[in-house]
Amino acid sequence: MQKARNLHTCELNGRQYELRLLSQWYKMLWVNYLDNNPELVEYAKQFDEFNDIFKGKSLNCQADVVRQYIKVGRQSLVDDYQELMDLFKSK
Repeated sequence: MQKARNLHTCELNGRQYELRLLSQWYKMLWVNYLDNNPELVEYAKQFDEFNDIFKGKSLNCQADVVRQYIKVGRQSLVDDYQELMDLFKSK
């Protein structure tokens, strides 16, 4: 059995990045998905609350991202992952 080790990096697009950037990647994926499925965005606009019963202790939650996209706006998510976008562009 392999020993558990502390993870400090994650691989995105074939390059290593600090693990803290993983949440930005998660948001980026959801923005891409919602941008490509505008009918789901329109459907989600009908709701006041968004919950994920499977969230548990996870840092990333689809309900949180959808809520932010619908209630605060798409640009707020883009602002959240701008650092990662800048890193992608610089490599």
